[in-house]
Amino acid sequence: MGDQTLTFTMGWAECLPVLLMVRENADLPERRNWADDELHRMAVVADKAAAALAKLNAAAPARIANTRGLSAAERSTLMAALTHYRRSGMGEAERRDALIDSVATSSGLFLALDNAGIEALTAIIANATGLEI
Repeated sequence: MGDQTLTFTMGWAECLPVLLMVRENADLPERRNWADDELHRMAVVADKAAAALAKLNAAAPARIANTRGLSAAERSTLMAALTHYRRSGMGEAERRDALIDSVATSSGLFLALDNAGIEALTAIIANATGLEI
């Protein structure tokens, strides 16, 4: 059980080189098999995450199109807020205060969009609603 805690106490960036090193230098077949299993598990999770992200990206225009139910003033205010967020550098977590970070991450449920993500979202809303940015 001792070796297996690596995957739970280390991030992927730190874990991957360790698993590769264990795999290449394993003196016992069990250790090599364990490393192979962990590498495979990481690949499966990465594939699932990529598929989920692709699904979210594909659904984005449909979700954003729902902003058409907003008034012109509401859409413009939303665009102004996104523009301010991006220009203020709040795509970087250290530049957000606690309240804005809580809203942007839904109280830590997910990562907030970075500046590039905010720019992309602004463009999607602008294209879906006919607003200029």
